[in-house]
Amino acid sequence: MFTHIAQTSSTNSLKDFTNITGRDWERISASDKERPAFKKLTELSTNEFTFLLENSPRELGETLNYPFNDAQEFQHSNWQSKNNYYYWLNTDAATNGGRRGSEGSIVNANIPISKHCAFPRSSSGRYVSGIKGCNTQEYIKVMNQLAICGFSDWRLPKIEELRSIINFDESLPTTPRWDARFFPNTNTTGDYLSASPSVNNNASFWCMNGSSGEVKLCHKQFPNLIRAVRGNN
Repeated sequence: MFTHIAQTSSTNSLKDFTNITGRDWERISASDKERPAFKKLTELSTNEFTFLLENSPRELGETLNYPFNDAQEFQHSNWQSKNNYYYWLNTDAATNGGRRGSEGSIVNANIPISKHCAFPRSSSGRYVSGIKGCNTQEYIKVMNQLAICGFSDWRLPKIEELRSIINFDESLPTTPRWDARFFPNTNTTGDYLSASPSVNNNASFWCMNGSSGEVKLCHKQFPNLIRAVRGNN
């Protein structure tokens, strides 16, 4: 990971290094490539790191470990956001269709967050220890330990259960197929995970499009949207 941070100095004018492409890199001088903005984070000296954070609204302390910018941190403060994505994970060999899926590992257990998802951090009152990744098992674990809405029997829905909340009335517009009165926070830009693995392909599971209600196969190694249900299977 490179910093790619815009910086200023007394001898150089402002240079914006935030949107560098491969072609842009070839045009940058050798001397500029030696500047702190292009060093790996692990190679920055204390002075260089401090310099790069100058004029930053970040506070000293825990937030320095946060891997994304302030706007994203604010967005991730709601760990149940409809915009979060999770990997399909089922470690039960009897029900995972032959492949367990992906852990979606996170780097810092005290600040369990990635570019895909977030969980309550250690400084919050709803923190759950031991979170290891952005995956379905961890999400359901947190929901049940926190007893969301007063219940602790949350689970990932089967594909038939996801389909049951789609409105197939042909007189309605093609999309979205969700009734906003009952499902107001639905993300219509992606696919929703189900607990149903594919019978013929152990690398896939059944998912449903959040806009059209189309049921299809999704790959276990790619993150998708999540909606939990509760009660008996």
